[in-house]
Amino acid sequence: MSGGKGGSQTTEVQIPQWLEDAARENIARGSDVAKLGYTPYYGPDVAAMTPMQVAAAQNINQGASAFGLAAPSDPMAGMPQAQTFAGGVQGYSSGPIYDQSLEMLKQNRPGQYDAITGMFIDPQTGLSSYTPGSVGSGSMGAGNGGMTQSAPAAPPVVSSAALDRASDRRMDRQREATTSRTSRDSGVFNTRQGPNMNGQAGYGAGGFTSVRDMFDGGGPGQSGNTYEGGGVVSRVGNAVTEPRVRNSRSSAGSRKGGN
Repeated sequence: MSGGKGGSQTTEVQIPQWLEDAARENIARGSDVAKLGYTPYYGPDVAAMTPMQVAAAQNINQGASAFGLAAPSDPMAGMPQAQTFAGGVQGYSSGPIYDQSLEMLKQNRPGQYDAITGMFIDPQTGLSSYTPGSVGSGSMGAGNGGMTQSAPAAPPVVSSAALDRASDRRMDRQREATTSRTSRDSGVFNTRQGPNMNGQAGYGAGGFTSVRDMFDGGGPGQSGNTYEGGGVVSRVGNAVTEPRVRNSRSSAGSRKGGN
């Protein structure tokens, strides 16, 4: 839609009827295909031995027996009877094993069996007992053996004491995060630091207020003729050099900015 001084104009895109009909037919076909269910394979999976192979195995067994070795007289002992398929092909199929497993599922877990098979057509009659949308609404169809979906569980009730404890834990985490951030942001001369360890006034490492304060003698926050407050470092400094006093009027023990 567009508008202006001359009014408005509406543009409408209409799907052709033939395309709409084809889309509906494809959706219906997909729904029909989804109802088919699993189609097992009943053909041969493994080929059986040919008569010549059986005879060769039997000759080997007989030769072993001639030397006193224990050998079965029937080389196919323990094998099931081979099935004959189209064209005289003999082999073994896993179809009977699948049918047996399905029957055991029906006997041991009938509700689950009915819920699964109820979504598809009956493999014998081709009739469908599944209604689209019934799975999510609680019913699995006529073949589900009365299986219904349970109602959603009610949300747990949280007491006020539990809420208070959760609030306290949240506030503790916020305080810890703030403390950690403050310690991380604090530099050597950051004014947010508290008093130094020896209790002297001032801020930063050892109570020094700046780099200049470290080299003007007198100790932290002061100016003087000797280095103080640095322990061994101050003694070494006094032995090799003299403090750089801020101004000529500063003396040992005087505060910075003194007259």
